[in-house]
Amino acid sequence: SVFSFELDYQIVQKATSHNIIKYQQVDLDTAVLKGKNILIVEDNRTTQMVTNKILEKDDALCTIAENGQEALDALKTNVYDLILMDVNMPVMNGLEATKLIKRDHHVPIIALTAVEIAEMRQNILDAGMNDIIIKPYDVKTFKQVIIKNIQDQKNL
Repeated sequence: SVFSFELDYQIVQKATSHNIIKYQQVDLDTAVLKGKNILIVEDNRTTQMVTNKILEKDDALCTIAENGQEALDALKTNVYDLILMDVNMPVMNGLEATKLIKRDHHVPIIALTAVEIAEMRQNILDAGMNDIIIKPYDVKTFKQVIIKNIQDQKNL
């Protein structure tokens, strides 16, 4: 048997070049993370632990909330430089929590999601999130997105 097929990569190339343009400009200056208060809103304990360890290696100060409601509660008593927000969680999902947070706070919120489809991307941006990180993530890209958003917030 002989099998053949053709693949057209135009869509993938556009998405890849968009990401390269967006994050290539940010140097990986992890000193930016030192002392930054970051809220990790994630219901999966493994993801919580991995994300926390990655950020703590660069001296970021991390707090963990297991759902959107816990994130809202944490914001009543703490100020954060950045929020990493899972999209799908019990009690209150990340989209709903983001809409409520953005009413009163100007903190950058980055979506953490395992789903990358155009409709989900638009829902994430419509909710007020500043950026998206697709799980599982590459650590270098993960840090670049976080650093870019912290620096963008500082420049406002």
